[in-house]
Amino acid sequence: MGFFSNIKHKQIKSFTKGACRAMLLGFGIAEAEVQAGKFEARVYGDLAAKALSARPGWKMVEQNVFEYKDGQQRKITQEDSLADVVHDVCFIEMKTFIESDNKPGEIIGIILEEIMNYFKMPDSEWEEFVRRKTREGWYVANLL
Repeated sequence: MGFFSNIKHKQIKSFTKGACRAMLLGFGIAEAEVQAGKFEARVYGDLAAKALSARPGWKMVEQNVFEYKDGQQRKITQEDSLADVVHDVCFIEMKTFIESDNKPGEIIGIILEEIMNYFKMPDSEWEEFVRRKTREGWYVANLL
């Protein structure tokens, strides 16, 4: 692995960890607001939506439906975990970077590894998470 490749990998890891931290912090703030009676969360996804509402480049277009500055949308459902939302946010925000790289599969692998490490998912849970995201169409075969 060359010098520039190392820098690129560190930037991807840093971005992904930063997104995880920021979303977890926003999620924690939303939980505190619920406990203080300042915010009502009917389902777990409402807390993740509150966390995403504070992320730069994102705006809420409908209840729990968010749009990134490039027009891509993400609907947060009651089944979504924070890891689901963070995963999708990272892939949406890095889409252009991933698609323009000559080794997109490498980038996808780094992002997935950082999310797995951050949320400390056991292997069995992680495998199901990746299978579900694959079924949802997040990993296009020609990018891997």
